[in-house]
Amino acid sequence: MVAIIQEKAPEVFEEVRKDGTRFKCSEAYVRKFLHKMGWSERRATKAAQKLPENHEQILKEAHL
Repeated sequence: MVAIIQEKAPEVFEEVRKDGTRFKCSEAYVRKFLHKMGWSERRATKAAQKLPENHEQILKEAHL
């Protein structure tokens, strides 16, 4: 997630907010993002490591 932000919008990490803080891609931020996407963090299992048939569409939607 950090690599994509750095490539597509690096200014996000440089911008200073009114309270003097900067954006941080914390675990809490990632969890909220995943929740909004309808995803959840889960441990990988052998069965879950297969790519779904529509994996390209899922990645495109996540990117947008």
